[in-house]
Amino acid sequence: MDNISSPSEIAQVDKLLNELDRFSKLDIQPSKFYSELLRRLNHVVGSSISWVVHASSESKWHVLAFEGEESPLDCCGWLSNELSKHSQVLPVQISQRDLSGAWIGISLRSIGWTSGGIIIRLPATIPVAAEAGVAEVLSAFCEIANSFQLNEPTQRWESLRGPLRAISNEIVTCENHTAASRTFVNGVRSLLDADRVSLVRSNNGSGTRVQQNVSVLAISNAALVNTSSPVVQELLAAAKSIMISPNPNEAIANLAKQHEMASAIAIPLSSSSDEADENDSKLNLPANQELLIVEWANSDRYYSAASIIADVVPRLTDAWNHNHRAARVPARVRKLFNRSQTWNGRVKQVIWFCFGMVALAYFLSNSELSIRGVGTLQPKTQRFLFAPADGYVDSIFVKDGEQVLQDQIIARINSPALQIELNRIDAEIELVEEMKSGFNITINQLQSNDEKSILLGGQIAGEIKELEKKHESLLTQRELILKEQQRLELRSPISGTVIAWDLESQLESRPVKLGDALFRIANVGLDREQWRIEVPVADWESGYVSNAMVKAFEKSNPMKVTFALPSTPRETWTGTLESSGSSLYSYQGSQHLDFYVQLDEAIPEPRIGTTAIVSFPCGSSPRWFIWTRAMIDAIHRRFWF
Repeated sequence: MDNISSPSEIAQVDKLLNELDRFSKLDIQPSKFYSELLRRLNHVVGSSISWVVHASSESKWHVLAFEGEESPLDCCGWLSNELSKHSQVLPVQISQRDLSGAWIGISLRSIGWTSGGIIIRLPATIPVAAEAGVAEVLSAFCEIANSFQLNEPTQRWESLRGPLRAISNEIVTCENHTAASRTFVNGVRSLLDADRVSLVRSNNGSGTRVQQNVSVLAISNAALVNTSSPVVQELLAAAKSIMISPNPNEAIANLAKQHEMASAIAIPLSSSSDEADENDSKLNLPANQELLIVEWANSDRYYSAASIIADVVPRLTDAWNHNHRAARVPARVRKLFNRSQTWNGRVKQVIWFCFGMVALAYFLSNSELSIRGVGTLQPKTQRFLFAPADGYVDSIFVKDGEQVLQDQIIARINSPALQIELNRIDAEIELVEEMKSGFNITINQLQSNDEKSILLGGQIAGEIKELEKKHESLLTQRELILKEQQRLELRSPISGTVIAWDLESQLESRPVKLGDALFRIANVGLDREQWRIEVPVADWESGYVSNAMVKAFEKSNPMKVTFALPSTPRETWTGTLESSGSSLYSYQGSQHLDFYVQLDEAIPEPRIGTTAIVSFPCGSSPRWFIWTRAMIDAIHRRFWF
């Protein structure tokens, strides 16, 4: 951004953006547009490489176009890493700085990264203060790219619903999984206008990448897979490289060159396997991982299909997995259900009518309305110790898990700022005392019968009074600072157990800020009376729990709840809903209200923070209301608010 510093240069950038905007509205090929867009972007912001990305799924991305130096950097992997840092979705603008440079990415639309985005890599020499200006310029380029995508004559999602539904139904109804795989790849090829689609599976027998066994399940427009053909061998080699390489895009590019294709992408599929390989953190590969490799001979057809990949592939994958699960049912059982096609039509109507009446009666019958919440086990009596001032932990007198008494000293904080202030006040007090002593000596040396001396003596006496007032003020300040220093000794507010982790490395001689939580003292015995479950319930569901709790209290019959612990998921426990919080607070992006559950019986080895799945019984309601409650409440909120 060093080349954008004057009004004339800013006007030059605006002119360049206007030219690029007019260029996007011309009837041009997407490849030429993206190449020109990224080339100008690199020139304006000084980036060495830039990418346009699109989503393959909710958490995976593929490179649509890039411009700049050949680099092993994986922008799609960076996006996936950034997603793991956020609880829900990626923000519109993300950035990160490391030793090699700075990443900046902005999505094309405010709805999120599923519609694509632009990522740039800046050199490490760029100042941090310049990143905000770079982001503004990058946002302008994103607006132009988004405008081009909206004006581009691509297939719209509405036109794909019919064919996508038909292909999904065809995949589900295939007699075996091999036929379903062929239908799957042919359907993806048709909907994405691709030239070749291949389905590859890796069997991680021992859970390590080195010993993966890769096989090709299906290739579009091929009835059988010839394992000895060069195409299949190249696919197998590419699939292994994709799963081993830290930058899968490089392996995909090599495969495209071998097959004389213009563009290719690899999409990890959500497998139906239940066993996961914990050692694979790059692609999150389970024990059996399927990979979809899609190739285009023309880059512009790839650009046109990019915006719908995230809509097409996951839906067809769900149908393919459903066929896989259905194929586990024995053939004789499936035939038994298929025999109904030969029954008389009138018998079918009677059966369906009876089934509908039973379903309606069941739908209208009452059932228990239960609200579930995920809470944590916490001590009923606990206190936190906070840093009383900025400084560092000078001494720690306890250990984690140690029993302490009330008012027992826990740690001592050293505050250099308070010590500096105390030294300053002491110096000023000493200076004031010296000045006062000097004035007293001067007064004693004056001749009382001299008119000039009398006048000067009065002035000096006034100065001495001012110094005495300042001296009193400094002494008051000194007493306040001494009191602040006394507060630097942290003492236990209650008797209990110190709850912390690795105190020496985490706190001792470490800087702290005013208000930082340093220690927690809690009663963590085995008695059930010392523990309770704190359950945050979402605002839109807390009303049901609150009403049921109030009704139970009115009947003098406390509300009983059930809960389960992760350590013993097959065993349920009971508790009593004691009370609720006095105010709502923000939790996981929405407002929540805390409810407190007292244990009815002691649980083995209680630990702070243990997760508890709690079920609150909120009375009897019709099943139709229980099943549609979320939708009904959403409609009420929508039209009320």
